[in-house]
Amino acid sequence: MGAACAESVEELYDITQAELWSARKYEEVAFCRQCIYYTLHRELGLTSTLVGKLLGKNHGTITYGAERIAGFLDVDPELRKDIKALVALIKAKVGKAANL
Repeated sequence: MGAACAESVEELYDITQAELWSARKYEEVAFCRQCIYYTLHRELGLTSTLVGKLLGKNHGTITYGAERIAGFLDVDPELRKDIKALVALIKAKVGKAANL
């Protein structure tokens, strides 16, 4: 599911996998990673520990990133649309993989 989420963020935000998982902490890249954390943890209901294991991060990083995105959602309607689109893309990718 982590790979489907990363691919979906790549499509939505036009960012490469290499950029997304690089050690760089540029705001744009960090924001995209945090969207993944939020989506997997808050929208799809995975525990922060599981998300951390899937993505090679600790659960504190996942929790912090998810909370940061949750704060932005209150004031940014465009981000709410992006998260909905991200959830739909992930579900479509996971559904395709399950049908194989």
